[in-house]
Amino acid sequence: MGMNPQQLGSEIQQAMGYPSPPSRQLIGFAQGIIEELWQNGKFTSRNKPSGHTISGISPNSMASKIASACGYPGVSSMLVSFSSGVCSHISSNAITTYDSPTPTTDLPPSQCWYNNGKISGLIGPDMASKIAKAMGQSFVSDKLLAECNAIVKHIMSNAIVKDGKIS
Repeated sequence: MGMNPQQLGSEIQQAMGYPSPPSRQLIGFAQGIIEELWQNGKFTSRNKPSGHTISGISPNSMASKIASACGYPGVSSMLVSFSSGVCSHISSNAITTYDSPTPTTDLPPSQCWYNNGKISGLIGPDMASKIAKAMGQSFVSDKLLAECNAIVKHIMSNAIVKDGKIS
């Protein structure tokens, strides 16, 4: 199926208790997060069938994508801080595992991509805590926690990793 910005925006809207349909801003946040993973998410330990962490995602790049998708005139420091928390959590916690193939020797990256990859290890409260800290907040609001729970659930339920790319 793959990740879907419209669907994630709707899931965030429902989790946060906002009226339907999801706002342009919620869909824009979803789009920026997903596009950053699609375009810049890279994997380490590619020659092993499991335990692949995600790297390459950037708070500045994610914030720029969110601002553009939301129609904001620029990127605020708060948006960069929000994106920093999201990127930090994903880079620190996300693990990609695969069900095929399992090479017996190290192969060049072009020959060792695995199929049917799934992302796990994301934790909504941890992501929310990293965002709150990055934004200078001393606590995690219920709305932020709901948003982060929706984000991690969507990524772990819908992301597909094939040929080294996240969809």
